[in-house]
Amino acid sequence: MNKFLGYLYIVLLNILAPFVAVIYVLWFLLSARRGLLKNLNKELKERFVAYNVDGFEGCIWVHASSAGEVLAIKQFLALINQNFPNRKILVTTTTALGKKIAKDKLNNLHNIKTIIAPLDFAPLIYRFTKIFKPHALIIIEKELWPNMILGAKSSGSKVILANANMSARSFKKYKLVKPMFKILFSKVDGASFQNKAVQSRFKELGLTTKKQKVLGNIKYDNLEESPKTLDILKILNWQDKQILTCGSTHQQEEEIIFKATQNLNLKTIIAPRHLERLPSITKNLQEIGLNFALLSQVQAKIIGKEPQVLIADKIGYLSSLYDMSNICFVGGTIADKGGHNLLEPAILGKPLIFGKNTYNLKDIAKDLEKNGAKIVDKNNFETTIKNINSNSADKIKQTALKYKGVSKKSVNFIKEIIK
Repeated sequence: MNKFLGYLYIVLLNILAPFVAVIYVLWFLLSARRGLLKNLNKELKERFVAYNVDGFEGCIWVHASSAGEVLAIKQFLALINQNFPNRKILVTTTTALGKKIAKDKLNNLHNIKTIIAPLDFAPLIYRFTKIFKPHALIIIEKELWPNMILGAKSSGSKVILANANMSARSFKKYKLVKPMFKILFSKVDGASFQNKAVQSRFKELGLTTKKQKVLGNIKYDNLEESPKTLDILKILNWQDKQILTCGSTHQQEEEIIFKATQNLNLKTIIAPRHLERLPSITKNLQEIGLNFALLSQVQAKIIGKEPQVLIADKIGYLSSLYDMSNICFVGGTIADKGGHNLLEPAILGKPLIFGKNTYNLKDIAKDLEKNGAKIVDKNNFETTIKNINSNSADKIKQTALKYKGVSKKSVNFIKEIIK
């Protein structure tokens, strides 16, 4: 009965997929993120597999969701490239920005192709696997698309979950369709997990492969201890000023940050989680009377009155921005998003603050808090900054260093599964 239900869910997903895709596009068109659809016509060709590709049969297919995941697995992909020299690598992403970042950041690797993943609709996946005939599918983090897994397996591909992650919230939802996941996970040949809690969630949903290990998080191998210096303090006239850098921020957090900027006379850098929110951020700053500049303008030396806020309107500079600051705040932690990368500023040996909503990286948050990081909310944000102590910065850095080295372990694990 459970198996029947599982396949019924998959059939229903395929029936609903075209309608969901239309609703999703309409939602984007009406949202603040509608700018992401500006190249929709170009994307449709790839999402509907309206192309032919020669020479990539038998490739290793690596699927990552977004720009962040692509950046996180850069070292991992380089090791895959190095350890499987006779295999071409196909990298698919769910977003167009992810594809762009992959092309920009992976251009030094040979035999690699980047493309937007097809919609998870059985006929499209069938055509996709017929074109590429992948030797193995490596799914990064939490991209558990049913037709992708079933289609790859039915084409003769090994299916591996690498750097697997599943939040407690997702787990609760997935349990409602556990029969489907039991079918999907029966097709998995191996899995590596970010932590034991994640592994237990996959097991409870039906993962039974004997080839599974808890290895940690691949993305922490990209932590930069000495990021490239951004020579912009003089242009900003921020020499010897107290600088608060806030990474991956959300609207709720920015309201608190901008209030602190005014009340404490701080110089503040924000790197919004979603750059398409830039117009609403600049409008908000204008309304509350805070002078601001964009990073792109400062780098081009196009700047007027000394700004109180610098907005990172470009991806790839966050470590450098953290490095030039006195205090770092990581977003998605006051806003209920589960937390973003806490170790990126920690490894630089910076005083670190973040909110209590760190359920996506609970163990790391506890580890950092135990070694000197401070928990903040809207009520104590300013007080914590005023009383911050830099004596714990080195302990915070040593804590972060413990989390590196996972890419090599992951590739060695994959080599046990595919030849």
